Amino acid sequence: MASSNLLTNQRLLVTGGGSGFGAEISRQAVNEGAKVVILDVSPTGQDVADEINAKVPDSVVFVKGSVTETAGWEAAREAAVKAFGGVDSVVNNAGWSYHTKPTLDVTLEEFNKTFDLNVKSIFLSVQAIVPLMIKQGTGGTFIQIGSVSHLRPRPGLAWYAASKGTVSTVAKSLATEFADKNIRFNTILPVLTPTGLMEQFVGVGQHDKAGHEKPLGRLGKPQDIAEAVVWLSSPRAQFITGVDLPVDGGRHSEYSYSQETKLTPQSNGLSGRSGLKYVIAVCIGYEGLRGLRAAVHAHTANIMLALDTCAYFFLPTCYSSKAAAHTAPNQLTSR
Repeated sequence: MASSNLLTNQRLLVTGGGSGFGAEISRQAVNEGAKVVILDVSPTGQDVADEINAKVPDSVVFVKGSVTETAGWEAAREAAVKAFGGVDSVVNNAGWSYHTKPTLDVTLEEFNKTFDLNVKSIFLSVQAIVPLMIKQGTGGTFIQIGSVSHLRPRPGLAWYAASKGTVSTVAKSLATEFADKNIRFNTILPVLTPTGLMEQFVGVGQHDKAGHEKPLGRLGKPQDIAEAVVWLSSPRAQFITGVDLPVDGGRHSEYSYSQETKLTPQSNGLSGRSGLKYVIAVCIGYEGLRGLRAAVHAHTANIMLALDTCAYFFLPTCYSSKAAAHTAPNQLTSR
């Protein structure tokens, strides 16, 4: 990919850089002019560093250490200071999940590992790097790799989704706390992507099916995440903090309901009082817009009836009683 030098003179600390998202983030960051420290418990981090340094000499330093231990973060910080003079961006990419399974089958060990790698690591990164950024006096940015799963939880991954929801909430809080130091905190929300964790989420051989479920019709790619990281680390995002950025092909905004819940009315159309009662029941029973979509799906010819009915019953909850009385329709007509 051609470089636009978005990260010239920037120094990134990337966790989990030995594979998946982290490796691609490291490659693209260097391609955009950055220097990178990879912190990874796996020695594959050195392989990635060697690969990148072969193309751009002295651009990457590898530190073998755990993101769940203070010592790992201190070693990475010192390596960054020694090699590049400091740290401008931290990319908290390293994470873990257990295999999809019934929640009651999740062990305490799996629960603890999930929160240690996904949440405790964020705590340790802040404790180790924020003081350095404050001392440098030039601000900085923390980018967390969260997950769209905390917006759209999947059955069997409750504690993983909870850990990623915690990451997003913490980032928002830290964004306000350290705004006066010009240290920004943002979270990227990926969707299923062919990395080491994917088969733990959807099982072996389910890649194509998972991709077709997204509005844009494909799985995510590590490059998608890396490009978002590059932008959030760059001066072009200097006024962006405290946000969740879904990079998910539209998954977070997609309406989802199972085939089992589709409405099956007794007649081929809605008419008269029975039809009106049907739409009202749908709207109330399926929470407003969800019910509206289901009704429209079943009876496209009665779209306006459904809209009028939902407006009549739900707009008054959004406005004062006086405004609602003024705007409510006098009658409902089928079109």
